Amino acid sequence: MGTTVKGVNNQLSSDVLAPPTERYTVLGWLVKNLFSSWYNAVLTFIAIGIVIAIGRPAIIWAFSQARWIVIPFNMANLMVGVYPRAEIWRVWCVVYLIMGLVGLTWRAQFTGHKRGIVVFAAIMVLGVLPIELAFMGMDGETIRTTSLPSGMAGVGIGGLLGMFVGQVGGERAKRLSTYGWLWFYPIAIFLVRGISSGHDILPLVKTSQWGGLMLNTIVSSTALVLGLPIGIIFALGRRSKLPVFRTVSIVFIEFVRGVPLITILFTAQVMIPLFLPEEVRIDNLIRAMIGVTLFAAAYIAEIVRGGLQAIPRGQYEASDALAMTRAVGLRYIILPQALRTTIPMMVNEAIGLSKDTSLLKIVAMMELLSMAQALTANPDYIGTQRELLTFVMVVFWLVTYILAYAGRRLETAQGLGER
Repeated sequence: MGTTVKGVNNQLSSDVLAPPTERYTVLGWLVKNLFSSWYNAVLTFIAIGIVIAIGRPAIIWAFSQARWIVIPFNMANLMVGVYPRAEIWRVWCVVYLIMGLVGLTWRAQFTGHKRGIVVFAAIMVLGVLPIELAFMGMDGETIRTTSLPSGMAGVGIGGLLGMFVGQVGGERAKRLSTYGWLWFYPIAIFLVRGISSGHDILPLVKTSQWGGLMLNTIVSSTALVLGLPIGIIFALGRRSKLPVFRTVSIVFIEFVRGVPLITILFTAQVMIPLFLPEEVRIDNLIRAMIGVTLFAAAYIAEIVRGGLQAIPRGQYEASDALAMTRAVGLRYIILPQALRTTIPMMVNEAIGLSKDTSLLKIVAMMELLSMAQALTANPDYIGTQRELLTFVMVVFWLVTYILAYAGRRLETAQGLGER
């Protein structure tokens, strides 16, 4: 009897039809979402008016008045500052390496591989084809042409090779992607900085010659790479039962969070040399990195502390039941779960930090925004401030979008919000 009832229930459940899907024509969608009532219609017309009022002059300026030629002519300055042009191949090697890691991680850790293949193939094709871009000259009358950077082909090839390794590597590709990201940062710094002044292959490039978007990327990535372990330590210290550790952690976190980043940058530039012997001098970029890293660590500490508080008490009891020490339990049970729940907040911190690096301008470092403003002082490019600032805005938006997209893919891969 039980078997018969079970079979009937299974048959009934299989016969149940899925709920009907609402389908609208374009006109039906417009009526439902934009003109469903008189006040929605009024708001829709007001929004259309605002878009036309702002968008029409912006489009006219962008396509008929703007002198975009200033961007391709100064692309190297905007990307790497005054980095020696003969050594830019080292920066390209770092770009190829990171694209290979992106492709490897995309194939080994995430889904949607076809989309990645299309993206990298398109970049490769754009770099291979002899495409000429036409821009209005600085005189506003002549037309100037410029080619796409040939290095784009290597970017696409690097991504495709990474995806190929991820395809044939199987489970080993996952470990390879993890170790690759761990080793990427020191390798990148080694390539960009060089070995010594007299070295034949990798001569030393002083940090005063680093600039543009490269400087923004190096400082923000350094703050995240070093700020994460420091933040975890202070988060654990704030939850410690030892008064000394807890007090020190609370004082550090609350003090740094209560001070603007620009103040910390000035303090790092002025105060750090006072605590060192006269013969010891720290590079200005290192001082800025220390300030930004401590700033990021304070916020990461609070993010991690929130993740730790979200872990049920039963998880701690489970580690105790397995006779684990507190350190082992934190490493294998508590911290992995806590860090997993903090992925959205960590991505948000990375996005904010990538934009905060524009404050390096205040301490006389030629990051992307500083380079764009410096170019406007060139007599050949007077009057191109709007074009340069628009380019900077688009670059920061692209960086933000890429970080947000990577964060969403990471959340999906970790099953965040699903289990």
